[in-house]
Amino acid sequence: MIERGRHRAPGRHARPKSKQGPIVALAITAALIFGVGFNGIAYSIDFKAEPVAVDATALIQDEAAFVDVKELDPNVLFVAAEVEIPYEVSETQDPQMAQGTRVVQQPGTTGEAVVTYAVRVLNGVEVARTEVSRSVNRDPIPEVAIAGSGDPNTIANQLKKAEVGIKSIEQSKIFTELYIKATYSWGADQFQCIDKLWEKESNWRYTADNPTSSAYGIPQALPGSRMASIASDWETNPATQIKWGAQYISERYTTPCAAYEKALTRGWY
Repeated sequence: MIERGRHRAPGRHARPKSKQGPIVALAITAALIFGVGFNGIAYSIDFKAEPVAVDATALIQDEAAFVDVKELDPNVLFVAAEVEIPYEVSETQDPQMAQGTRVVQQPGTTGEAVVTYAVRVLNGVEVARTEVSRSVNRDPIPEVAIAGSGDPNTIANQLKKAEVGIKSIEQSKIFTELYIKATYSWGADQFQCIDKLWEKESNWRYTADNPTSSAYGIPQALPGSRMASIASDWETNPATQIKWGAQYISERYTTPCAAYEKALTRGWY
C-alpha cells in the first residue's frame, strides 16, 4: 500500500512570491506613478488625481527630478516659477577721486531662472515652500564701479597746481588725467583713450594748426575759436583747450573711448 503524502492545493487568491527586486525610484507624471525594478521591468500604479496635484511642466524643468513614494503627501503641490537672480556689485575706492563721486564702469543686470518648488498647502493656504530644482536661463552680470575716497579740497588744490604754467606735453597729460577724473569721473582706462585720441589729432601740441581747416589746439577744435566758451586764452593755454576738449567729448560721445573708436572708424571725431 502506497501512502500518499497530504498536501494542500493553492487557494484561488494565493500568489507565488515575487523574485523581483524592489522599486528603486518613483517619478510623478499626470495621475500615474511609474517605477522600475532591478530586473528592468516597468510597473505602473494607478494613483487618484485628487490626493496629489502635480504640475508636470515643473518637473520637466529638471529631468532628474524624482519623488520617493514615502514622501508623497496629499497636501503637496509642485509648481514652477520664473525668478530674478540679483547681480553683485564690485566697487573699488580711488583716492584720486573726490568723496561722493562714483562712476559705473559696467552696469549690472539681473539674471533669470526657472525654479521648481514643493508647496505644502493646508485648507487651501500655503504654509511652506521648498526649492526642488533650479534651471538658470540667464546669468546675472555684476556691476563694476569706482567710488572716490579722496579729500575734495586736496584734489582741487592738485588741479590748481597742475594747471598753472603748463608748457610741456607731459604737464598737459598730468593735468588732463587729474581734470577728467575730478570733473567727469573718468578713470585710467578713459585717460588712455583720450591720450591716444589727442596724440592722433595734434601730438598734444597746443599750437597745432591744421593747414587745410581752421581746427586748432590739442583737441583740434573746429573752428578753434569755439574754445573761447571756456576762456579767452584758448590759443595759448593748454588747460583751456583740455577743458573744452573734455567737455566736447562728454556732450557728444559720453566717454573718451567712444570718441576714440569713432575717430578710428571715420578719421575724425
